[in-house]
Amino acid sequence: ATTEDLTSLAAGTYSVTVTDNNWGCTETTSVTITQPATSFSVSIQASGGGTVCSGSSVTLSMTTWAAPSNTYQWNDANGAISGATSSTYTATTSGDYNLTVTNTAGCTATSSDLAVSIITVSVPSGLSTSNIGLDRATMNWSAVSDADHYDIRMRVQGSSSWAVALDNLYGTSKEKLNLTSSTTYEWKIRSACSADSSSVSAWSSIESFTTASPCTAPLNPVTSGIGLTTATLDWTAVSGAWGYIVRYKQVNQGWGTFIFDTVTTNTLALSSLSQGTAYHWQVKSMCDANGTNNSGFTSLTVFSTGACNLSLVTSNTNVGCYGGSDGAIDLTVSGGSGSYSYLWSDGSTTEDLTSLAAGTYTVTVTDSWGCTANTSVTITENAAITSSNTQTICNGQSITVGNNTYTTS
Repeated sequence: ATTEDLTSLAAGTYSVTVTDNNWGCTETTSVTITQPATSFSVSIQASGGGTVCSGSSVTLSMTTWAAPSNTYQWNDANGAISGATSSTYTATTSGDYNLTVTNTAGCTATSSDLAVSIITVSVPSGLSTSNIGLDRATMNWSAVSDADHYDIRMRVQGSSSWAVALDNLYGTSKEKLNLTSSTTYEWKIRSACSADSSSVSAWSSIESFTTASPCTAPLNPVTSGIGLTTATLDWTAVSGAWGYIVRYKQVNQGWGTFIFDTVTTNTLALSSLSQGTAYHWQVKSMCDANGTNNSGFTSLTVFSTGACNLSLVTSNTNVGCYGGSDGAIDLTVSGGSGSYSYLWSDGSTTEDLTSLAAGTYTVTVTDSWGCTANTSVTITENAAITSSNTQTICNGQSITVGNNTYTTS
């Protein structure tokens, strides 16, 4: 440079030689320009990490000491914020902020952007009620982003006030116990951004549910289709019942020997029972699948399985004359079940036989349970009439042979 003075210089050493234009005299000198030991920079920080709930604010400040002699200007996405010229700034809206600082030397530095988030939680949605029982129910909802916890209000439908408060709930469901059966309840929920519930959403729409009614015991228990080893248990179906629990045992066995069955229809077929044995049974209703709403058992119903006690009694009429076929058998059956079938040794299938010749006849009787009984009957006939003498008599006359008298006709 050839000017007397220099400006806009960077740090360094500068030498100048001055020459007297008249006599040519010269003189040289050096000047050192210094600079701060480090560059001028600014960084900022936010209280609470820069994220707060609606209704609260975030305080922005420098991370280092803020000299009162400096000048300050806070900026957002729209540029300089009017009036924001102190070393701190209170942000009440979400966005990116930075700070421009000018020191007494005229040096200027601008910080990096710092994000501020003001959270407004939304109203919970996806409301439903599950596992509804006699005295309990589970209230469900969908998770809300940034929610710290949830608050629920409950009341019996028709009440003017929300009598039940369930606060500081975490997760997305809550089981309420000690409810009254056969009662309709209403509930609503809100989400809370802050732990102290100072920032909350509006209340949700109202969800309702009705607790279960006590299960009633079945009516008209009857036993049908009784066989030697089988029986069918029946009762009138209960409206709203999911299923039924049946228990049965032999009458002469202890209470701890009951056999239990669970069915979803109003009938149960038993098999492999003991013949000729007395049983008793009871049934109760299940109004939900997990067995939390059951009725009591019905009174005991007694039945006895069948036994094979067939009894056969016969009377017979023998053949009158030798070689004749006027014999008969009269059979009487008792002690069996239902109707009877008959099979005689001569192939006959009737209960009684007539027009029989002399001989032995055997019969097998079968009842409707399959029980069988057998008996045999012998039909006799008189001996044949024989004579070693030849006698001639007229029609209508009599002749004595041995001790018997015979008359011709």
